[in-house]
Amino acid sequence: MSRRVTMGLLFYPRGGSAQVIRYLARGLENTGWSTRLACGSLGEPGERTHAASFFSGLDVTTADYNGALKVAGAGRDPMAIAVPMHPSYEDRTDAVDRLFASVSPALGEHLACAWEPLIAAAASEPEAEVLHLHHLTPIHEAAARVLPGIPVVTHLHGTELKMIDRAEKLRTLALALQTDLAGMADAAEKGTLPPATDVPEESRELYTTT
Repeated sequence: MSRRVTMGLLFYPRGGSAQVIRYLARGLENTGWSTRLACGSLGEPGERTHAASFFSGLDVTTADYNGALKVAGAGRDPMAIAVPMHPSYEDRTDAVDRLFASVSPALGEHLACAWEPLIAAAASEPEAEVLHLHHLTPIHEAAARVLPGIPVVTHLHGTELKMIDRAEKLRTLALALQTDLAGMADAAEKGTLPPATDVPEESRELYTTT
């Protein structure tokens, strides 16, 4: 009997992380691990954004985002429904998937609650030995609530890695200004940040665009 890993992906198949999941699942199967996946899905069978089609051959539990897309088209909030649209790491004008940082605590809680039954179903009968969660998303919160005893592997992808690099550069900039990131944020809110000319030249573009 093979061992079992459950993967979680908040997004529908649309980027590099979906490709990684597909080839990683095949590789794990060759080493005696079976994979089940909880993920988002959009579109109809046969489309690349349709999870069961894109991940053909995998056992997939999906959050169907078609309803959220219709709600958004009608001018309502696509995150305030039973199967809420996922947020995004990118801030794009008029996009259905709003920026993570703009999601209210109440909607963030709603998103985590919506994913609790999805990740629980994907990790049951038989129970998963490991959770492999892709990206940093509310699925982590959902899993912590309903599957607290299962070890978690968090898989960072290019989007988060770029964010980490930027955060490290900001931390270095804050130190140059004799403060920390929280201090920089407070100063920005109060309008007391020093002028860009006081910032090391190599950090000015980052300073003025943050």
